[in-house]
Amino acid sequence: MSDVETGHLTEFWLWDWTLGTPALVELGELTEVPLPEGTADLVETSHMKTIGFKSFINAPLKDGEEADLVMNYIPGSPSDILCRKAKNDGRPHAFKIVLVNGSGTWEITGDVLVRNYTRSNPMEDRRTATLRVKWVSEAAEAAGAVGGG
Repeated sequence: MSDVETGHLTEFWLWDWTLGTPALVELGELTEVPLPEGTADLVETSHMKTIGFKSFINAPLKDGEEADLVMNYIPGSPSDILCRKAKNDGRPHAFKIVLVNGSGTWEITGDVLVRNYTRSNPMEDRRTATLRVKWVSEAAEAAGAVGGG
């Protein structure tokens, strides 16, 4: 028997600065939630007496990658409104990803910068929207609630 699970029931929460009391708000109708990644560039340290291969060290700072959250697009929904506002405000937003993990959850938190929000309106298929984010902080991961969501 395997312990493998699907991403079903995954949640993505985004900080809404514009509420009377700012708070994390869950985005609805998600179909794809990427997980935070970051990479460090390499700094070449080769010199005139380097033999064989060039030598490198990791750069001291990481750069978060960009990722796409894909969702069903519902015009004027709370998620649509929040995504449009977040695209235009230009500041980092806290996020929380909740993954169902057996009888509990696993939570990933950090900060993202919303880079773009695009909406699609095809004639004979569902409407979709994509929220492009850039991970801009080290993600923290920990066990969440027992019993899921």
